[in-house]
Amino acid sequence: VMTVQRPDIQILVASYLGGALLGWGCALTTVVAGGSSIFLADAPGLLSLLSGLCFPVGLSMIVLSGGELLTGNFMTMALPAF
Repeated sequence: VMTVQRPDIQILVASYLGGALLGWGCALTTVVAGGSSIFLADAPGLLSLLSGLCFPVGLSMIVLSGGELLTGNFMTMALPAF
């Protein structure tokens, strides 16, 4: 309901913020996964765990900062159909 009542420019800025934060989380995951070649030989499960823990950082920052993602807008538009 709050998304519908927000001005267009605020939604646009929140969308750019959401994309930037998600990109930051992806970059962090790439740095951790690519820079940890020592763990790849010894403990591949630990590398997967560290990579899996880094990506949700970007998603958490989007939720906490009030950013928008396209998938959230799809959900908002699909809810009245059900």
